[in-house]
Order: sequence, then C-alpha cells, then structure tokens
Amino acid sequence: MEQLNQRGTALGNISGSIEEVTSYDDTGNPSVMFFAQYLSIPYAEPPIRFRRPEPKTPSPGYSSAFAADVLCTVGDVVVVVINFRQGMLGFFSLGSEAASGNYGLFDQQMALQWIAKYIHSFGGDPKKVTLVGNSFGASNAIYHTLYPGNGGLIHRVVALSGTALLPSGGKSYVRNSIETGVLEEIGCQRASDADIMSCLRGKSLTDILNALDKKSFTFAPSVDGTFLRSDPEVMITDLAKDDNSTEELEFLNVDLMLGLNNMEGGAHVALLWAERLNTTYNEFNVSRADIRNIVVPIAIKRTFGSNISQAITQTVNFQYNDVTGTDDPQRLRQRVVDLFTDIDVAAPLVRTGNVHALLGQGSTYLYQFSEPLNLTQAPVWLSGANRADDVHFLFGFSERGLQFVNHVTGFTPTVEQRVLSTRLIKMIAKFARTGNPNPLSAAGDPQWPEYDATSTTYLDISAAHVTPKHHFREPFMTFWTSVVSELLTATSQNATSPLVCPKEIGHTIKVNLVSAENITIALSIVSFCLLCACVLLVCLSVAREPTLYSNNKYAVMKTPNLSETPSISGPSDS
Repeated sequence: MEQLNQRGTALGNISGSIEEVTSYDDTGNPSVMFFAQYLSIPYAEPPIRFRRPEPKTPSPGYSSAFAADVLCTVGDVVVVVINFRQGMLGFFSLGSEAASGNYGLFDQQMALQWIAKYIHSFGGDPKKVTLVGNSFGASNAIYHTLYPGNGGLIHRVVALSGTALLPSGGKSYVRNSIETGVLEEIGCQRASDADIMSCLRGKSLTDILNALDKKSFTFAPSVDGTFLRSDPEVMITDLAKDDNSTEELEFLNVDLMLGLNNMEGGAHVALLWAERLNTTYNEFNVSRADIRNIVVPIAIKRTFGSNISQAITQTVNFQYNDVTGTDDPQRLRQRVVDLFTDIDVAAPLVRTGNVHALLGQGSTYLYQFSEPLNLTQAPVWLSGANRADDVHFLFGFSERGLQFVNHVTGFTPTVEQRVLSTRLIKMIAKFARTGNPNPLSAAGDPQWPEYDATSTTYLDISAAHVTPKHHFREPFMTFWTSVVSELLTATSQNATSPLVCPKEIGHTIKVNLVSAENITIALSIVSFCLLCACVLLVCLSVAREPTLYSNNKYAVMKTPNLSETPSISGPSDS
C-alpha cells in the first residue's frame, strides 16, 4: 500500500491509498493492477433522527485502508458506494410534516449532490454519472429519476433485478401509512403526530431495534409530495400523456439498462415456500395441487391484494402449473421458480423497459444473466443464475472480495467465471461512459441491440455464450403485461391488501444498514454489498475522465465507499 497525497476539496483535504488487485483478461490471464481508494468521506452532517439530511460543513477527512474491487480497475471507472439510513430510520412516515418519510432517499440525493460538486477532484466526470442498484436498490434508482431535484445529476441508470413498477395492476411498492403495530411495539402510540415523534426520538436505538425484531415490519418509500409527488406507477404510466407536469422528470432522459438472473425466483424456494410446503429447499417436493391451492393463491394475493377475482388466480395456475403432465418434481420446481421470476422481476422490468423504449430520449438495454454461481446456499437442483448472482460477477472476484464469501461457502470461481466477470464489467462500464455497451469485449461477439417494446430484444449472458435474443421470456411476458391487465379490467377487482416483502435470508452476505445513524461517503468498493433484496445498497458509478490520473506507474482509479458507522464495519451472515 502506498499513501496518496491529500486531495483538496471545499470540504477539506481527503487522503487515500494506492492498492493492488489481481484481475483477469478476456482469456483468463491474470494481471496485477493498481487503484486509488478513499474511504469514510462524509457527504452530510450526522442526521437528526427522522429528519432530512443537512449538507456537510468543511472539515478535514482521512480514509483508512479498505479492500477495493476489480470493478474500478477492469471497468476503468470511478465507483461510489454510499451509506444511508435504512429500515425504520430511513423510511418511517406518518404521512404528515411531523414525519414525511423518505429520509434514506434524501440521503442518497445528497450524495448525488456531493458527486456533482466534488467528484472531479478524484478524476470523475460529473456529467457521466450512472446510478446502479440491485433489487430494492434498483427501485430506488428509478425513484431518483422521478425526483425533479435530480435534474442534471443522473445520466444513466443500471437497474438490476428490480424497478419501481409491479406487473400491470399490482400494488405499488410505496407505502402511505405505517404498518399496524409498529408504534405499539415500540411503546410510542400517542394522540398526536408531534407526540409520537417526540417519543420515538427519545427512545434509544437499541430499544427501537429490539422492538422491531419481535415482529416482521417492512418500511418502504412513501408518497411525500416532494421526493415522490405521487405513486411511481402513476408517474411512469402517465408519461405517455401530454402532461407538462412530467417534463422535468429525468426518467425519459437517462440511458437505461435493465438486468436480471434467469432463476430469480429460486430465492423464494428457500425463503418462502420450503417450510410452508413442509419440505426442504434442497428437496422441494412440490405437487400440482400445492401449486394450485397454495403457491399461486398466495403469490396473487401478495401482488394484487386479497380482493381479486378467482378467474385471475385460475388463469395464472393454468399458465404456470403442469396441468396435463405428471408430478415431475424437477418440472414443478421450475414452474414455481418461473412464476416468481416473472411476477417479481421480469414482468416489472419489461413494463419499465417498454415505457422507456417507446417514449425515452435515452437508450434502453436489457440482459438476462444465465451463469450459475453454485454457492452452497442455492438449492442443489437450481440450474441457472439465482438472485444477485450477476452482482457477484459485476463486482468481480478479487482475493479481497472472495474472503467475504469463502468463509461462508468455500466458493472459488472458475477461470471461465473470472473471464465472464471481466466481460460483464466491461459491458456495463462502457454503458456508463457512453450509454452504449457496444462493442462487446470478446472477439467475434455480436452487437448488443437496443431493447424495443415489439421484439423485446435482450442479451443472454453466460460463460458459454453471449447471445442477442428476441421475445424475452415469452409467452409469460405477454401474459403479465396484457392478459392479466385485461382480466383485471374485465373483472373490475381492485386489490386493497398491502404488499408484503418477506425478509430475505437466503443470501450469503448482508450489510446491516438498518441502524446507521451517521452518513458517510468513501471512495472505494465493498464487494458483494448489494446481495439482499430487502437490505439494499445503491451503488453510484461515475465514469472517469480518461485523461486524468493516467501514468506509467499506476492504472489509477478513484472510488467513494461507506465506512465510519458501526453498522458498516463488516458484513454479517444473512
């Protein structure tokens, strides 16, 4: 490690270090590269609980050493990973001025302001900012394109395994009221909103977290009239209308890349269905009757609410159940995985991509990742890429990064997986620089065509092939975007039950951000920090100006990260 000179900004001097990492080229040959990392850079003052963040005042800063990732070196980009308030501290809302909510989104937005002002000091280009999010983090990335205050701050978005929409007619992710029992559990049920907030601010963080641990509570963004002026479903679908109120939204101006894994629904086998169906997730012996009587009805209720026509449930069962075959365990397992891949991820991504491709000024791309990672937490029968597998490949397989996985799984990537990681990084890095991932890195690779709503073109990515294809996950996508939508209209059923986001426990690493009460930004990468669907981290990737910080000794990358708060000191097992 070699210490860097301090970088001067209006907020004070910031020091970092030169680190080395072993990366792999397109043929699997290793090489040692160097990058610069800066950690623990505050972008806002420590927040007052349940209030929006305040800008950071000038003060000196110093970054301690922390493991960096191959993403910044192979991709030749500046990578910014931000820390922000999560869970109740980030999204509690009473729907009033006393607690308007969305504090976590405002934390992220202040980090975007920090990038616009100071990233040039670290070799970044504030006119080439790409916002990257995984799962719930991807929905946050889309929310940022709907906030007028982000005009000019975001230029591209990479939304992986998530968006702000659900299948047509599904209940929104946003909440306009708190869940029943939250205040009672904490002991802050009061007559007025002001008294409630006074009570909550008087509780210790330990008391709040202990109370929340007793039951499963979910906190999500809300329509606050400022950051989210209305439901994102309404805001995005209304973009097709001649409405001047939508002109300032960045959603149609940014370049958009959407991505998912071909077995996203495999996570639900371990997280939701194994115990409910009285089996184990490695065996997962599910029958056609189980799918018809348990799986499909619950899936429909989660997505559309309880007041839904039985005809829709029966139609979904007909589409996904093996109504003519035998109880083939592998075939039926796959049907369950397909159902949740489509209903939770694929169909919402297609709806988002359709609007953007039809109306947007920016480019639109879609990929499906099909390379299995074979971590021990995945069901042994799962043959494709599970949730967040592509994120592992995107963050690369540096020795430092692997230590966060190896101690849990003993996983070691193959040469072919390292090569695929390099290719994926280069694709997304090119997109971050230009809005176009082409040309693809390997010799003989085809062009990645832009997505369009008619042919639904996408790129299928695995170690064996990188292939453009058409008609993404058909006929299932037409079923969700057209058939179900028309059935909902025909039956005139309005779902009223709230959406339930199950606590996802099946992933290898979880960064516990729920108790973060300080706000920091640092210049580096934390490997595998975007793995949990309900514990999100939004990664802000900023394309580097190629003329800056290039010399004969180092391939120097600059990166912002997250540290300083106790909750970020290290990953914990899910």
